[in-house]
Amino acid sequence: MKNKKMYEGEIPFRFYDSVEYAGEVIRKARWVQMDYLDNYYIKNPDKDIVLKPNVPFIAKIQILTYSRGRSAANWNAVLSEVDGCESDYAEFLEGMNVTIFMTDMLEIILNNNLWNGKSVFLHLAFCKRGMNYGLKVIG
Repeated sequence: MKNKKMYEGEIPFRFYDSVEYAGEVIRKARWVQMDYLDNYYIKNPDKDIVLKPNVPFIAKIQILTYSRGRSAANWNAVLSEVDGCESDYAEFLEGMNVTIFMTDMLEIILNNNLWNGKSVFLHLAFCKRGMNYGLKVIG
């Protein structure tokens, strides 16, 4: 795998009391990665939104589903056993649902035979493509 440059900006996260999907609560009170930070959020700061520096980490990912956003197709995954960074950041990321861009996910699947609920440990960092944020493999 080629050595890829890490995104050097900050990543937005938002605190949700709960998230519902199809009438079912799928996430209880927790921080989640925001897919984008538009002008509304920039002009109207919200106490439930925090920007964190992009720090590389090692984590196990398990793919949950895929979706189409405003301008990108992406995969939704959950992080576990986060390591390789400061412990408070690792605790912050533990159990978090994250976005992985379709192009990065294809590389992950092919290089790690990631099918049928299998999980894998990867060296990750957030990246930005256009206005959208997601994870990518680095190193």
